[in-house]
Amino acid sequence: MFSYKEWTRDGWRRVAASLGKRGLSVVAIGGPGEAERRYLEDVWRGIATIHQVEWPEMMNLLARARVYLGPDTSVTHLAAAAGCRTVALFGPTDPRVWGPWPIGGLSAPWAVSGTLQNHGNVWIVQNPLPCMPCTFEGCERNIRSRSACLDELMPEQVLAAIDQALA
Repeated sequence: MFSYKEWTRDGWRRVAASLGKRGLSVVAIGGPGEAERRYLEDVWRGIATIHQVEWPEMMNLLARARVYLGPDTSVTHLAAAAGCRTVALFGPTDPRVWGPWPIGGLSAPWAVSGTLQNHGNVWIVQNPLPCMPCTFEGCERNIRSRSACLDELMPEQVLAAIDQALA
């Protein structure tokens, strides 16, 4: 819905390919809208099973997942609240304000930025550039803008968080 919260197509695909090589199934979930369907097909075609679902089915999928990986969206917050091991990709938004809450709450607040943060069942992955979190809608300050902090986030950083979540 907001380009400034999107990670790159290549990043998603590289992480999914790595997880597939480990024998893990990758399931991409999204809402029922047509624009979302096109986005999911563009990113995930040929590399993941795609499910466009309503909230109850989404919660069922999250309950069975070994780990959830997603951007700063409502589904990421749901995954964390449901107790799923959750890896959240954060760009320009401030995790002190918008970071998902792990089961049992936070004993200390999220830091403003860091490569990898963990509280309970939640890991936040960031590419801590000097400008972040800028709290703007991307580098061009509109919902269609890209965010350098996410565009430059390396799959290896994300895989490191997934490895911790699965350990």
